Amino acid sequence: MLSTKGLNLLADALAPKIAKQIMSSEEFIEVLMELIPGLVDAELGECDCDLHYDLSNLVLERITLGVDKPQG
Repeated sequence: MLSTKGLNLLADALAPKIAKQIMSSEEFIEVLMELIPGLVDAELGECDCDLHYDLSNLVLERITLGVDKPQG
């Protein structure tokens, strides 16, 4: 059994690699592509279709999955 410190060190090593894999996964991108247009609508209301499409894509490009630095 690993100690708490050992578990935390292992989690620190794995988290960035796993986050990178999630960000490059097709399923994750598909979920974002499904969610973002509705969230843009919720924030801005109805807008021009081209604007909506462009804005949704630009928002998608700016979203990243990061890893918090361990505390302590």
